[in-house]
Amino acid sequence: MEHASFDYSHFGAEIQYDSRLRFQEENLHGAKIYKDSINRLAVKIEDYFTSFDPAPWVNFQGDRYMGRDASMYLLIENPDEVDKLGNTAPRETKSLEEGPPSIGMLGLRLVNSIWVRRILLDDSSKILYKREDHGSEFFYLRNCAPDYTITVDKVLYVFVQESTEGHKDVIFLDKFGLEWEMMLSSDLRDLTYLGVPVVNYEKGTGTSSDSAHRKIGIAPT
Repeated sequence: MEHASFDYSHFGAEIQYDSRLRFQEENLHGAKIYKDSINRLAVKIEDYFTSFDPAPWVNFQGDRYMGRDASMYLLIENPDEVDKLGNTAPRETKSLEEGPPSIGMLGLRLVNSIWVRRILLDDSSKILYKREDHGSEFFYLRNCAPDYTITVDKVLYVFVQESTEGHKDVIFLDKFGLEWEMMLSSDLRDLTYLGVPVVNYEKGTGTSSDSAHRKIGIAPT
């Protein structure tokens, strides 16, 4: 076990922060999972904001570790099934078979479906998915979404809405009827994961003349 001599006085008690955790991953519920020196797993309890530390020095307290900034790291057995508060995340109770959502909006016409994969973000208030098409990257963003709708992979259904003026708007909906906004990489420069930008600016962004076709998953003719 790694050790360091960190003393902290709290109401006259001296606490030794002599153990160290290592960050492992962030699960699909947004919980940060750590591992101790004997390979036990712990989840960081985020009931208030503290800075991300990939290797915090901590004090062991039976079923948990406490950090110098008062962060708690609760020992767990199932890292995929806990949320940011250390609770067992509910299983998907609103399960729906895959298929286009039932919508009541007039003028919508289903034209395609596309497969996208989630990209984890430091900003837990945003949910981001990505699709690649002929070297171009397309991103689909929501500012929030219910936990049971967030999966590693997702199918988005592409609808076209024709206005009375003859304009066509493209709308992306998942099977739950949630709308996702299509973004280009240039729109996402401030989004990071573990402090690293999630966008590769060297790749194409679908801004060429055929992007109107590719953004809805249809190859140009």
